[in-house]
Amino acid sequence: MKTCIIIVEDKPEEQEKALAAVMSALSLTRGGAPIECANDIFEKFLGTRLIPCWDSLIFTADNLDGFLQYAPPFQEGMQFEKTLILTDLMFPQRKGEKENMNGLQVVIEAIERGISVVVCSDTDHHDLPFMPRLIRTLEKSHLKGRIPVVLDNKDWEKAIVLGLELLGS
Repeated sequence: MKTCIIIVEDKPEEQEKALAAVMSALSLTRGGAPIECANDIFEKFLGTRLIPCWDSLIFTADNLDGFLQYAPPFQEGMQFEKTLILTDLMFPQRKGEKENMNGLQVVIEAIERGISVVVCSDTDHHDLPFMPRLIRTLEKSHLKGRIPVVLDNKDWEKAIVLGLELLGS
């Protein structure tokens, strides 16, 4: 497959918005034959979904463990020409647990693996005024030299556009 897009977001309504934004940006429809049987099991217990769409693969995770253990680019034998991560900042370590700032671990994982990443979070209600500065510091370590950030409003349309620009560069 050519492209893998990973969405890390714990709120189902936001995950659906992100998925719709990605599908729209890639000019895909939801009729891309998701693996329904496997998705039911993975979503219920692990908080992950896998949606194959022609030459792309979209993976969603609603917790850090699901992301780290099951994201396709981290699996042996799974190779992609391009990989993009769209991540929230606040979500649980494990499915059903309290949310925490686990998005930073996703950003660090992306930096270490050289994967393009975009932060899309509504941190305004978490009182984290240092977050833009922290991301700017972290992006100096990224191969791309840039980590786009969409804060104070989860604008998934903007996030995917910024992400696709990263993939093109």
